[in-house]
This record gives sequence, structure tokens and C-alpha cells, in this order.
Amino acid sequence: MKKFRCIAKDEKGRQYAGSFDANTEEEAREMVRAEGFEIADIYEEEEATKPITVLKHTSWGDMRQLRQQRTEAEEEHLARFRKEQKRRRIGDLLGYVIILTGSLIAISGIFFVLQRITPVTPEKSPKEVVEAYVSLENSGNYRDQFELLGKMRAAQFESADQYAERRKFMSMPAMGKFGGAEEVESERKRVVIEVRALRETGINPVEFHLVLQRTGWKINYVRDPERIDIYLEQLTIAFDADDARKWMQILKGETGLADLKIREMVKAHKKKTFR
Repeated sequence: MKKFRCIAKDEKGRQYAGSFDANTEEEAREMVRAEGFEIADIYEEEEATKPITVLKHTSWGDMRQLRQQRTEAEEEHLARFRKEQKRRRIGDLLGYVIILTGSLIAISGIFFVLQRITPVTPEKSPKEVVEAYVSLENSGNYRDQFELLGKMRAAQFESADQYAERRKFMSMPAMGKFGGAEEVESERKRVVIEVRALRETGINPVEFHLVLQRTGWKINYVRDPERIDIYLEQLTIAFDADDARKWMQILKGETGLADLKIREMVKAHKKKTFR
């Protein structure tokens, strides 16, 4: 095990620092991200220091104690980090000035071009994309199904082959026949389609969350109650924290649900299972 030092921020921008053990830097980063923190800096310590928890919120009094526990080496490291951040901000500001100047020079030409730009019409409607996705799901053609995924969903996999292998390994139930496709939410570049999946176990309402990209409508998230129950069962019987974290990431990536919402669903599933 190695000792790592981390400087991180919570969702409100409050800064924390602390030390903990991990096998690799990647594992250390994953441990911090799993608790909802944004990593500002992380590095391996040569000598172990007194552990300071970074995975809990602290009061301002606790923050003063954390600052007192910082080593001189950490203070120097933090100073270099802040200096680098300041340099980057100055560079960003200069970049914005250059962009703004170029925009002002070309403003007259921009209006001329905008009048002649024709919006690109997607080749398929959101409902047609959902139909294609379900058809490929039922046939097990996950390689072609990968092409229907939005950037956020597709980015979770290195390639279409990896996506297909994982889907085959998961061995989830097919969606079966479906009907009653209906837009339940609609914006200019975002649509939610709800369909009724007809399975042997009954009828399940399945939500497809689509986004409009340059290549057309793509599916970012699928919220299928039957598949979600399978993931929740795996989270319930997870044999260690790493196993639970793996299933949490899979469920979050497929459905787009927040960590807090998933934890609430796991608690409810446990009560239903063990009552």
C-alpha cells in the first residue's frame, strides 16, 4: 500500500486536504471521486503522515485544524498549484480577449452567413431511433446499437466491441415487444420517450432519454424498471465496497440517476427484499 495526499473540493467549493492508503494513484482518485469530491491535486507521499479524512464535510473550526496539520512540503506544493492556476487563468483571459476581438472584426460577415444557414434535419425522429434501439436490443446486435448511443453514454466504453462484450456478459432480459411510444418531455435538443415494453413478466414503462447531436438523435440514458431491479439486487448482495462501486457506476452510466437517488433506491430495495 502507498500513502497518497489529496487536495479536493466538495460541490459547494469548500476545500479539504488529507492522507489515505491506496495501491495506485488511479485507485486513490477513484476512492475520492466515489465520495462526490472534485480532485484539485493528488500525489504520493514519501513518508506517512497522520491521516486526515477527506470523505466527510467539516465545519470551519475543523478546517482550521486541517490547515494546522499541513506539512511544510504540502504548503509548498499547494502554493505551486495556486501559482499554476493563476497563470492558467491569465492565459484563458488573454484567449478570450483574442476571440472577442476576432468576433467584433467579423461581426458583419457573421450576420450574412447566419441568414443562409439551413438547420440540419435529423435523418430519424426520436421515436424511430428508439424503435431501432429496441430492435437491436432484442436481436442482441449490440455492436450496431453502440452507434445509437449519445456521446456521454458512448464515452464510458473504449469501443463498440467493448460495449458489445459487456452487454453480452450482463445477460439482461430482452425488451420484447413494445408499443405506445409517447414524448413525455420535449425540448429543442432533448427528448424523453416513454414506451411500454411487453414482456412475459408484464408491461414495463421504459424511458429513453435522447439528445440531438450533429449526427442526429442519440440515446444517452435508458431507464428500464426491470433492468434497474437487477442492478439494485447486485448492489444489495455486493460482497465488498469495490463490487458495490462497480455496480453503482454501471447503473449510474445506463440510467443517468444521481448517486443519492441510487442510494435511496437501494435502501428501499433492501427493505422490500428482507422484510
